[in-house]
Amino acid sequence: MNLRRRSSLALAAILALYAPAAVVRAQEAAATQAVPSAREIVDRFAQVTHAKEVLAKHTSMRVRGRFQMEAMQMTGSMEAWSARPDKRLTSIEMGAFGKLVQGYDGKVGWMTQPMMGARVLDGAELLQFKLEADFEAVLKNSDAYESTRTLGIETFEEKPCYKVEVVAKPLADMDAAKSREVRTTHEFYDVESGLLLGTKGYQEGEMSSGPYSTVSSDYKDFGGQLMASKSTIKSSGQEFEILIDSVEYDTATDALFALPKEVQDVLASRAVKAAPAPPKPQ
Repeated sequence: MNLRRRSSLALAAILALYAPAAVVRAQEAAATQAVPSAREIVDRFAQVTHAKEVLAKHTSMRVRGRFQMEAMQMTGSMEAWSARPDKRLTSIEMGAFGKLVQGYDGKVGWMTQPMMGARVLDGAELLQFKLEADFEAVLKNSDAYESTRTLGIETFEEKPCYKVEVVAKPLADMDAAKSREVRTTHEFYDVESGLLLGTKGYQEGEMSSGPYSTVSSDYKDFGGQLMASKSTIKSSGQEFEILIDSVEYDTATDALFALPKEVQDVLASRAVKAAPAPPKPQ
């Protein structure tokens, strides 16, 4: 997930030699500032984006946009629904790979894709879905987090950023020590603007496992809330973009988040396998 310490120091030294003087001065100035707490950094983000006040007015949100992967010349539509307190449904058209649909109804996390069929999620995958489904996830107010802390100032996307470590609480069936890496995310907030410029973390699942990074850019006003209209994700050797075109509020229904039949069938099959065997006749 991270470069080795020795490589990081060597790379930093080389880059410092070639960095423009203005960038170096900005970094030096940022380094001398008192580093705020993680709570203060997140609260500032909520303030500059108006996220807290906008989300407080609504019960659901619908985001529509596009998915594109230039390396494979793949484009498609994207739609994401979310609702209080923790429901989410996302569908992405992936060209020849078909439509990827992911959901969380407050208890069950699931995924369907033509080439893979239906899956019910467990462990790290379920935890990540659960965190993303929180309607106010950007505010970090949930008790789903074990800890949040500021690690210092680090350059991200050529800008001095506050590096915030966020550690989620493990699910009941997760080993706390072994799962810490996958439960930990590093978020980078621009020192100057207060905006979230990106994240780094580790994902784990049946489809892919490994480090990932997200770059958030092109912030725009959607219904009074500033949101990154472009997210560039790098994961498992692939890079793709999610572009937001529109956002609307309070149009979701409970039926929208109901489990699809194929997911219900997977749950029923699990229940049968988990059921105790009938007693043998005497």
